Amino acid sequence: MTQVGSWWKVSRWLVVGVLLVLAGVYAALRFLASTKAAPVTANTATVYVLTQPVAADAPIPPSAVKTETWPVKLLPLNVYQGSLAGLYTTEALPQGVPLVAADLFNPATSDLIPNRLPKGDVAFDFSTSPNSAVDGVIAPGDRIALLALVPPPGKAASTSGTTATANNQSVVFMQGVNVLAVNGALNGSGSPGSGEQLILAVTPAQAEALVYAEAHTTFTVVLEAPHQKLGTVAPYGTQWPKP
Repeated sequence: MTQVGSWWKVSRWLVVGVLLVLAGVYAALRFLASTKAAPVTANTATVYVLTQPVAADAPIPPSAVKTETWPVKLLPLNVYQGSLAGLYTTEALPQGVPLVAADLFNPATSDLIPNRLPKGDVAFDFSTSPNSAVDGVIAPGDRIALLALVPPPGKAASTSGTTATANNQSVVFMQGVNVLAVNGALNGSGSPGSGEQLILAVTPAQAEALVYAEAHTTFTVVLEAPHQKLGTVAPYGTQWPKP
């Protein structure tokens, strides 16, 4: 006991020091464990990626698109994440690229006339008077038919003079013509009593026929019901000889 007491007197501070060191190490380990950062889960988003090339001004088929999950920090600027229904491409897109808003448009809602034009058509500016159209009613997206006054077979065309004009006949010159805009607006309709400036979607051949016919006759514009047919369209050149 005497030896133990002597050892304790000599070594007690050493034991206390070791215990303090161990306590400090233990406390440090607990502190590190409590402050260790939890694994960070990166924010992600779903993107559309093309599985095949798509041509410019072409609809995007569902079979050409797959969805992938990307980290938000890697998303392209203005990546498109809405519905793909009715969307077309503004330019040719290669396989493997994510879809961005600038590459897409919807012909039904686009605020640009070229984007609303069916492929192969051109925009044609067509003026109407209050007495020659369903004034103030025709709106963008409607389908119209154009009725023209033409002379009977073998008679000269005339748009003036009571007798000559009375001998003219009314024929369906064009039908199913798509109205793109009215008075420069892509939505709404015109103002009753003022006539309208219609932007029509027609083929280049129809545009040629309209330019020529406008110089030889007058037109009446009628509003078509969906899928309505008004009769046989008079072939271009049968009423007025080509120049």
